Amino acid sequence: MNIKKIIISVLCVIALFIPTYLAIANYAMTKDDPVSAQRVDRMEIADPQGEIFKFAASDGGNDIVALFDEMSNTAVKRDELPAQLVGHPFYKVTYYTGKKSVDYKYYFSADAHNCYFVDDMGSVYQIEQAQAQKFVSTPYALALYNTSSVPSLVSTDGQTIAPNTVSWSYRAANGSFIERNNLTTETETLTYSMEGGIDLNFSVAPDALNVKVYDGGTLIYEGSYANISTIDLSESKTLSLHLDANWYEDSTRDYYGHATYQFKADIVAPAEFYLGRSEIEPGDFVVLTGINVADISKITFSAEPSINYTPKFFADGKYVHALIPISYELEHKAYTFTIGYGITSQTINLSIADKTFGTHNYEISTTLVNAHRTPATIAAFENTMRDVYAVADSTHYWSGVFLDYRVNDVMGGILVTGFGRYRTIKATGETYRMTGVDFYTYGSVDVPAVNNGRVIYVGMTDLTGKTIVIEHGYGLKSWYSHLGETSVNVGDTVTTGQVIGKTGSTGFFSATGVNMGLTVYDVPVSPYPLWDFGVEMYFEK
Repeated sequence: MNIKKIIISVLCVIALFIPTYLAIANYAMTKDDPVSAQRVDRMEIADPQGEIFKFAASDGGNDIVALFDEMSNTAVKRDELPAQLVGHPFYKVTYYTGKKSVDYKYYFSADAHNCYFVDDMGSVYQIEQAQAQKFVSTPYALALYNTSSVPSLVSTDGQTIAPNTVSWSYRAANGSFIERNNLTTETETLTYSMEGGIDLNFSVAPDALNVKVYDGGTLIYEGSYANISTIDLSESKTLSLHLDANWYEDSTRDYYGHATYQFKADIVAPAEFYLGRSEIEPGDFVVLTGINVADISKITFSAEPSINYTPKFFADGKYVHALIPISYELEHKAYTFTIGYGITSQTINLSIADKTFGTHNYEISTTLVNAHRTPATIAAFENTMRDVYAVADSTHYWSGVFLDYRVNDVMGGILVTGFGRYRTIKATGETYRMTGVDFYTYGSVDVPAVNNGRVIYVGMTDLTGKTIVIEHGYGLKSWYSHLGETSVNVGDTVTTGQVIGKTGSTGFFSATGVNMGLTVYDVPVSPYPLWDFGVEMYFEK
């Protein structure tokens, strides 16, 4: 074989292996090269609102992949990210090459000359304005535009109602309108509970909103939403609603669209509130009653002038009730209560009659004053009773009239100083208001509970001596102070007339007896009406 033939044979063999060597070399380079915006086969964009877009060169994603490649090629390196963008929401773009991936952070805004990206090494680049403009004018930049979101429809109690059909377009930075795709719609007819009537609110009011309302299969209303209040909703019922909303295209706006809604409204009849009495004396209390209230936490209350009290409501079957104490410090005048619930707002007037409270001089030794009624003992009492004041059982225990301790077969006590009177301590000249009623007795006698209830405090304070507090429900409490003995424990349930202790002279007290008082939470109220009528009269309309 001559040399020439041998060389030709070797070259042919080498030529056969060259493609294999090139392929191996190219694979090695691809495997070892870092992933970058310039070298990808697919990419993924996650916008600041969490929506994700995926692109691959093989399935038509060339344009957006090429755009980001172009951004990288034309971007200018900067020393750092502008301060106003630090901590600002960003687009996370993930580049894939084979099985490798890297994440870049892109800071886009509709203001295309101020856009940046941070690569996987932390280097900062400013994107060329023309390239940024191209991206912020694509549907993938919708998170940059407030008007890209379809206006939400929300009921009064915060339920968001999804449309059944919707079309929506928003204006991009280049002035063109982009139509949203893949919008969330509802395929089922859902039911929403609405309290007090049909009350719907759009985050952006439509230019036209036409409504059809069906009761069963009967059309009971068709027209604009503005007149929907003409529907009689005095009774609870379930209605079917069809809404057609339009936001028209206008040169001054950055959006337009159309949406339809079909759903059922489970209507709870409007709430109604009333007071048991319209005129009372200072130091008394009233009961505010409501009906058609499903959630007591949503009731609002205000008073003009202020009564310095916010009532707490309790459910009782189909009713709700709140005891409202009227302090003996409040002025003689008319007060207006405004109660809100859902779309219901009601005003109720309460007149406080004029009343003069008498005075009383208290004969008690300076020694007892200094030992039991000082700023320190008063503060200690209030601190001890803070949690006691706050107790309010959702069940009321009372029944019938409250006991009058003056009656012989009850306790036969002598009423010495009445509720609300101004008492002056002769030894010191101090004057204060009586929050309860002082009864004196001949010797130590049994003290009965004035009505059914639950014992919530048994203890001793310097100011009130041996003391018992009974919760009667809804925050109404009876207080028994200066006792000589106690015979019940916290947590006991007691009945009207049950003996709970004996009269005494403990604490700030000058004789043998008991001070019995009533409060609604921490506001003293008069016991006198309850001696004659009980609490039930306060609930009558």
